[in-house]
Amino acid sequence: MNKKRYSQLCVAVILMLLIGPLVMPDLVGRADIGFPPVNPAGSSVGPQGDIQTNVRMVSEEVSLTIEPYERPVPENQIDSPAYWMRGLVEAQFVMRNLGEAQEAFDVWFPLAASTRYPDILSYDRTIHPENIVQDFKVWVDGLPTETQQVAAPDLSIPEQESTWAKFPMVFPAGQDVVVHVNYTIYPGGRRPFGDFEYILQTGAGWKDTIGEATITINLPDTVTSETVSLEGTDILGYPLAPQPEGYKVENNTITWHFTDLEPGAEDNIFIDVLEPGRYRRLVQARGQTQSAPDSTEAQLQLARAARDAILVIKSVGQNGGGAALAQEANAAYARALELSPERPEPYSEYARWLMANGGGRQLFVEGTCAEVLCDLVKQGLEKFPNDAELKKIDEEIRMMLEEAALNATQQAQENPSPVPTETPVSASPTPLSTAAPTATRLSPQPSPTVVATGSKGLCPAGLFPLAILVGLLGLVYYHQLHR
Repeated sequence: MNKKRYSQLCVAVILMLLIGPLVMPDLVGRADIGFPPVNPAGSSVGPQGDIQTNVRMVSEEVSLTIEPYERPVPENQIDSPAYWMRGLVEAQFVMRNLGEAQEAFDVWFPLAASTRYPDILSYDRTIHPENIVQDFKVWVDGLPTETQQVAAPDLSIPEQESTWAKFPMVFPAGQDVVVHVNYTIYPGGRRPFGDFEYILQTGAGWKDTIGEATITINLPDTVTSETVSLEGTDILGYPLAPQPEGYKVENNTITWHFTDLEPGAEDNIFIDVLEPGRYRRLVQARGQTQSAPDSTEAQLQLARAARDAILVIKSVGQNGGGAALAQEANAAYARALELSPERPEPYSEYARWLMANGGGRQLFVEGTCAEVLCDLVKQGLEKFPNDAELKKIDEEIRMMLEEAALNATQQAQENPSPVPTETPVSASPTPLSTAAPTATRLSPQPSPTVVATGSKGLCPAGLFPLAILVGLLGLVYYHQLHR
């Protein structure tokens, strides 16, 4: 392929990255570094639009119970936690007509709303209009009340329509009316974590403030920094800790209590939860290693359980136990290697984990192989030259290094500049060190920079960085446009 063709390819890359987020949001939303799957939130009830009413919400009491729940997983939803847990919501609202005349009108509830990722949910419902709050039921003063599904302006993006439920109510002057609702919601986010929302701001349309509001989230396990994200930020920079601040934790519950609340977007509830099944496997694996510390299988099970309780997108995320669990996985793999150096599984599993935990990114971005990773693969192949998984990992590493070397050569040819004198390294990686792998290292350390000779790489150096920059700007613009 000639130089002109390379330039044409990179111009196409620039255009795709720039306009892709705007015209093909599905590619952005489903990518492994893109936005997470989103599902509708729970919510308060409210009057329609800007209706003027003398009815006040005297109290709101909400219980959201999160539980394990497995159901068939569609092929394109393998990253979604919505098929592994759910939230059962029970809410009671005490409404009081403070006026002197009876009022009668429809009360509304959003069935397809999200205030954290409204733009993503907005796009998703064009493909999956059935993605709404499930099993929505209403009782007024203890009597079942029929509801009707209607399309109306979306809560967060009013220029678009989404699905709402509405039901008729009568509010006698000076009397309390009790509304009870039940429904099921499913988490958004990316496995192994799922996030749940409860929208309070829909209650802002009633007269005055909400007198008192209590929202309680019941978790299937004790609240810890592993079962619930208590700090850190997600891929878009949003806080992962329960929102808003001011909550109380007791055993397996998280509770917010408000008085005289004028609810706004800043009051909406958010929580990020580890799949209960994965946490319980982690606890079980820890118990097994305590009972049998010299068991290779117990150490491998602990490494797998710790690895499976971490969100990894190119590197370890900040959800839940995050970095601490990654260290625990490293230590368990190291112990398994120490106990059974004659087995191939510790080598291949540990290498695959290091590839996921930053090693693959380092190969792709920096063009270097982390010493701990490449030493591990070399030692494994020396012992087990016919092991299919080790051979596959070795081939992946070599291919990524060769491509990085080709790109480095292309950059040097198009942007010549003085470079420090150093020993050249061929495009094919040199023999790996025989040093023992450092299993407790969380972030792989860089090897010397690869300087290669050979044919052209993917893209001219002058355009490839520009393509990446423009693409990132496009992503930011798309997100800001729909906030």
